Amino acid sequence: MDLLSSLLGSMTSSTAVDSISQKSGGSSDQVSSLVSAALPLLLGSMTNNASTEKGASSLLNALSQHTSTAPVEEQIKEADEEDGGKIINHILGKNTTSVTKTLSKDTGLSTAQVTKILAILAPVLLTALSGATKSAKKSSAKKSAPAIDLSDGIDAKDILGAASLLMSANNASSKSSKQTSSSSSVASSLVSSLLSGGSNSQASGTANLLGALLGGGSSKDTSSVDGTALISSLLTLAAGK
Repeated sequence: MDLLSSLLGSMTSSTAVDSISQKSGGSSDQVSSLVSAALPLLLGSMTNNASTEKGASSLLNALSQHTSTAPVEEQIKEADEEDGGKIINHILGKNTTSVTKTLSKDTGLSTAQVTKILAILAPVLLTALSGATKSAKKSSAKKSAPAIDLSDGIDAKDILGAASLLMSANNASSKSSKQTSSSSSVASSLVSSLLSGGSNSQASGTANLLGALLGGGSSKDTSSVDGTALISSLLTLAAGK
């Protein structure tokens, strides 16, 4: 599952949306719509920022300060909105105002409500990215490490180990595909809609903004908005240190 799918699954859950609604005054439908539109925009902008060593280094430093293991709903309730506002301004830079106005127009929320919700989401987003980056780093390390010791030749232990690894991989793959197919499908549809311009005025408005943030060519690459390219940039920098 990519980062966007994971974020959509957790941040648009009924409990998460209800928490944000209570803090912002927006309806559940408005909040859910805003979160779904804002996450690709934020991930796309962060991917752009992390495309340089300076930007990636700055983001890695920020991630080290957001390592909460609390449930998303709790993180939302306890979000430091002042810190979140600073994060949003850093992520979006000069595009902050245009993003806020576009999301306000698309969702029916006031610009003040959009600003507040983005500030609530920002710390949670960094925490999720921090956890995803750590997991990807651990996974990469496991893949590069030899699972079976063949230095002394093939013995019964190696054969049993290989069989165990194969069974584990098959079981994990089957379980994962069943659990994540739904959210991944939703994220894929959302990204495709945004990158193609969408089929309605709301999707079109957000898509135009996404294209402006990413630039003409990169806006066609889904990895720019699903978190894949972002995590890759962070891992590359971390590996070089």
